[in-house]
Amino acid sequence: MSHLLTMNDLNRAWKDKTVAALEVGTCATTIAENQPAPEWIELLPAGDFVGRDGRGPFRVSNAEAVIAATDALRMEAGLPIDYDHATDFAAPSGRRAPAAGWIRAIEVRRGAVGEG
Repeated sequence: MSHLLTMNDLNRAWKDKTVAALEVGTCATTIAENQPAPEWIELLPAGDFVGRDGRGPFRVSNAEAVIAATDALRMEAGLPIDYDHATDFAAPSGRRAPAAGWIRAIEVRRGAVGEG
């Protein structure tokens, strides 16, 4: 990919509805009822990818730097797995931001960032 949008470009384009729908690749983990959670859940794939909603492309070229930046947030309870990004959008204005769970550890496997 010759051009990757910056987050500011991406947010502006998304807000202005100038982003066209893109073909989306997804990675999903299905957990059956009464089955243990998987040992590893990929959160960010290595390399270039687009989101399920068409935003992107994004690039993970240095997964260790992603983890270092995440660790620098010092989220003592862990990273929230919230609904509709409520931690970012609802909580700052005093609205509820419930979490479905918490990510306690992230690591790199084959250049991807995941919980394990």
